[in-house]
Order: sequence, then C-alpha cells, then structure tokens
Amino acid sequence: MALRTARTFLRARKADPVRPHETVHTPFRVAVADLDAAMHMNNGRYLTILDLGRFELFVRTGLWQVLRRHRWQTVVVVQTATYHRSLRHRQQFDVATRLLGTDARNLYVEQHVTVDGASSARAVIGLRVLDRDGRSVPPDTVAQTFPALTDLPGLPDWVHDWAQNVRAAHAS
Repeated sequence: MALRTARTFLRARKADPVRPHETVHTPFRVAVADLDAAMHMNNGRYLTILDLGRFELFVRTGLWQVLRRHRWQTVVVVQTATYHRSLRHRQQFDVATRLLGTDARNLYVEQHVTVDGASSARAVIGLRVLDRDGRSVPPDTVAQTFPALTDLPGLPDWVHDWAQNVRAAHAS
C-alpha cells in the first residue's frame, strides 16, 4: 500500500486541479496482496483503495493542502459499501470519487469502482474533519479556509436521510 499511496500522490500532484464537485478517476490493478482465499479482491481491500481515491480527490482540489496547513485530518465516521462484481488478480479497475456535499458535521463522498464501465462496487462515506487534538472541525469552518466547499451542490436528500438513519440507529 505504501507504493500505491506514493504513486497516487505523485499522479495527483501532476494532474490538473479539479473543483470539489468534479469526479476524479484513479486507476488501479488488482495485486496478489489484494486477494482473499476465494481469489478475488477482499472487501476490506476495497475500502483501503477507496481511501486512495479520496486522497487523490483531496490533493487535486487543494483540500489536502488546507488540511495539512491546519494540521487537520479526515476520519471515516460512517460508510456503506455495496459490492456487485468480483475483481480478480491483475484486473484493471477505476475508482471514481466525488464530493457529494456537507451537513453540519460531515463531508460526504461517493465512490464507484468500475471495470470497463461496469460497476463492481459503490460506497458512500461520511468523513469528519478533526483538529490536532481530535476535536471535530465543522464543515463551515473548513469552508472558511477552503471556500470551494461552498460551491458544492446541496446534499442529496437520500444522503441526508441515510446519515440521519445511521445516527438514529447508533443512538438506540
């Protein structure tokens, strides 16, 4: 993963910048270390690779630089992943990543894993920004230092409902 992280960072730094609402495509190939006993990509490895897709989006939008400057970090607080097709050894695939929007607490990202345009997996992820002491940094505060966040369309109703349902389930 260290090699993939370095490769993703270098590719992202060389690529054209994008606006936060635009989709970033990150190419990968299934490696031996990605496989489980059934010889397809492990479901947990998908989530690790999705981290790299978000990393590329953050670098290319400039959000990564803002996070580093303020010594903030993002953490996954909620996610839902749906798997449609298996990925096999050496198969090439693409991770499409885009910011969906924000609410009062989190940033929301949608990611699709595709092979030749066919969906293999889809995930929706809620991210919280934390300061160096582990306290939440509201998206409005992040937007003060990264104004491009205010250009995002409103959070889709289905994402808002999903986040509310997860919070309600957690509270009970």
